[in-house]
Amino acid sequence: MLAGRNVLITGGSRGIGLALARICAEEQAEHVALVARDAVRLAEAKDELEAAAAGGGASEGTVFSVHTADVTEAAAVEAAVAAVRSAVGKVHVVVNNAGVVGERAALTAATADGLRKVLEVNVVGAFNVLAGALRVENADKLPDLVLNMSSAAGVMGIPQLGPYCASKYALNGLSARLGWWRCRRARWRRI
Repeated sequence: MLAGRNVLITGGSRGIGLALARICAEEQAEHVALVARDAVRLAEAKDELEAAAAGGGASEGTVFSVHTADVTEAAAVEAAVAAVRSAVGKVHVVVNNAGVVGERAALTAATADGLRKVLEVNVVGAFNVLAGALRVENADKLPDLVLNMSSAAGVMGIPQLGPYCASKYALNGLSARLGWWRCRRARWRRI
């Protein structure tokens, strides 16, 4: 499914995002663009991926690029998406993976500032990425697939993670709206 495709992954410098980049390369994606806040971690992730690809195997031939952007900053996200499009043309798959857990506390001890931070990254950040990926000059440039990384916390409450749960419920709502929009455009999946 990914052979010859261009993939953009937010939160791609470590964890699930980096693991997804490895899988994309193994599946022979043509180009994997990693987006994250930390330029040093991004460079390390790219070096690791390129070293694995240089060793031969299924990931050989995949091109990796890194783009420093904080998903909470719409202009930075727009610039990163534009840079990827400029390099590869169409972004076939967008993986909206960047996220934070935030403070772990009983709901009675959680703070409004902590909630705002988690919502800003997990919901507003996801919205910024979707807006950047879906604002194209013609329908041929729309992604074929958008993956919004959610969590079981988005369908059930988890103790000590009230703000995180709220953010994932909201992301699921945003994904549902994208589902209505997709009828005539890109496919989407919530994971």
